[in-house]
Amino acid sequence: MGKQKNLKSTDYEDLIDHFSKNDLKIFEILEKVGPVEFDLIENPFQALVESILSQQVSTKSADSTIQKVKDFRGGFDQPEEWIGISTEKWREYGVSRQKSSYLDSLANFFIENRKQLHNLDKMKDDEIVELLVQVKGIGEWTAHMFLIFCLGRENVLAPGDLGIRYMAQRVYELNDLATREELEEISKPWHPYISWAQIYLWRYSRI
Repeated sequence: MGKQKNLKSTDYEDLIDHFSKNDLKIFEILEKVGPVEFDLIENPFQALVESILSQQVSTKSADSTIQKVKDFRGGFDQPEEWIGISTEKWREYGVSRQKSSYLDSLANFFIENRKQLHNLDKMKDDEIVELLVQVKGIGEWTAHMFLIFCLGRENVLAPGDLGIRYMAQRVYELNDLATREELEEISKPWHPYISWAQIYLWRYSRI
């Protein structure tokens, strides 16, 4: 399989053209929100470290801890240097006992699977999800966020995301939070820009 197309290579006008023909609700959101710009976290280890540190805490708290950990470790290029750090040391930088064990597992995973992880661009989405969920502390939702915001995959559905489920209920006037099956049906017209539709739903939720 060749290298995947990246979110960053998608033109706003291509999205407007697609959704104007396939989903007018998303099209209207695109027009209201306008072009969206963001940076991908291109280092896979960094992306997953930050994802773990962000679990079950506020954005402000997560950002603070992530910065402390960056200052402590100095970078993300050497997973070997993240192994064997005591729980007590991690706690000095705001990392809980549970999350410190997740970081240790993640570092070991990157060392043991170095070859596969260097070829992520050649792997299919479901292959990457299957690979990542082997790591303690990484579930399907985290794997989907990794596909979107690290690898820049533009056609990934994240059915476990509560924000998307809520916005689907709101935009498509459902009685309850959208189920996985409902999201899969709703997202069919979004293809091949499923990730983009969700990004716009996330952004629209803040308006």
